Amino acid sequence: MTITTDSTLRHELTVSRLVTGIVQSRIMPSYFDLSKAVKAALVDYEPTMSRKDFDSLRSRVGLLVKEKMAEMWDGTTNDLFDLAKYESEYIVNELVGTTAVSEAAVTKAVNAPMVLAGAKIAQVGTWREYVAGASNSTQTRIIDNTIRQGYEVGATVAEMTNRLVGTKANNYLDGLITNTGAREAEALVRTGANHYANAARDVAAQANSDLIQGRIFLATFDNRTTLTCRHFGTLHKIYELDDPARSEERRVGKECRSRWS
Repeated sequence: MTITTDSTLRHELTVSRLVTGIVQSRIMPSYFDLSKAVKAALVDYEPTMSRKDFDSLRSRVGLLVKEKMAEMWDGTTNDLFDLAKYESEYIVNELVGTTAVSEAAVTKAVNAPMVLAGAKIAQVGTWREYVAGASNSTQTRIIDNTIRQGYEVGATVAEMTNRLVGTKANNYLDGLITNTGAREAEALVRTGANHYANAARDVAAQANSDLIQGRIFLATFDNRTTLTCRHFGTLHKIYELDDPARSEERRVGKECRSRWS
């Protein structure tokens, strides 16, 4: 059987739905749960409390955030690994006479460093390093800075809660936790899913290099696709599996919601 562009794009839609499922089942519920936990913890807050008591409250909230985020990212990482195994199996099942890929090989591939391009300085790290940064830096900083700022200006519990958790009128989607925090987490999950899926495909392709003609660059075309990604996505150029000439397109692929097939 031949893996065609059409079949690949249809499969990509399936993968996209799986990733959306991870976001809906892991990320949003976890952030709503975190919002409730932070709201409950802030019941002990008073604008006139001593600095010592306030710092103790901050520490309790910080540990709570770390615990909730660790649980969420552990589950998400397991889901992404299942996605990676699914992707490697997809490549193997679509071809005749293929060599199966071991779980150990997939594990090694997905644990390799990933590159986030697009910024002035590209970020390099493993998925777990990015997750640790998101859990222990971004989310903790958002919540802690908001609490500290509220204390310094004498904000009430209601004012601080509304800013962090949001309001009932907007289904609690307008708070910093479920808005800023959840959106950043979703973006990281989608980037991680792209890394996991592509790494697994690479392992499967290398294990069956005698059956695969080469690779092409595929981009997801919608209103968020950049002109650069549209350009590479329309070339349909076939590259050898280890062709160094595809390095530029591979770099661009890190910036686009794209894949190598």
